[in-house]
Amino acid sequence: MPVSTADSSSGLWRLMAVAASVAVVAVSATFWATRPEPMGWAEQAAIYQSLYSPDTIESLDSSPVALDAQFARAEAQLGRSLNRDTLETLPGLELKRAQVLSFKGKPLIQVVFADDQGQPLAFCVIRQGEGAPAKDVKLAAISGVATATWAQDGYGYMLIGSSEQTDLDQQLNILTTTFAG
Repeated sequence: MPVSTADSSSGLWRLMAVAASVAVVAVSATFWATRPEPMGWAEQAAIYQSLYSPDTIESLDSSPVALDAQFARAEAQLGRSLNRDTLETLPGLELKRAQVLSFKGKPLIQVVFADDQGQPLAFCVIRQGEGAPAKDVKLAAISGVATATWAQDGYGYMLIGSSEQTDLDQQLNILTTTFAG
């Protein structure tokens, strides 16, 4: 018995519909499985800091009166001391500013410095909350800048250089000791 043209074209359409459905599911699954992880506070801070140049920090008001107000505001938002005396005496760095940023509703404090060549560096602190896990120092290059991150006692810390080649060791040793709980 011969197969009618209507039956064979109906079967062909069904086969094409199934193939198209499988293709849509496969593409959707691939897209879902390969989507990037959301960036954390450290990645966001490094990207922001990578935009800084010597011109960015050259004209900042780093007078004692301005720094007093900036540190008072930052420490009030953060809920802890930033140990300004230590920050002002970090070797090879000039304190330029402390500002309050925010990441997902949490205060993120950025303390900006200029090195001996006028290059910008930053020290960031974020309140992560009670019970946040402590993390050992992790060195990485993010967005073209050297970084060191660690966490302790409900706070996250990050030191950010001006390039991937920035040596953070001297300042990092002082900061990890100063902010050791």
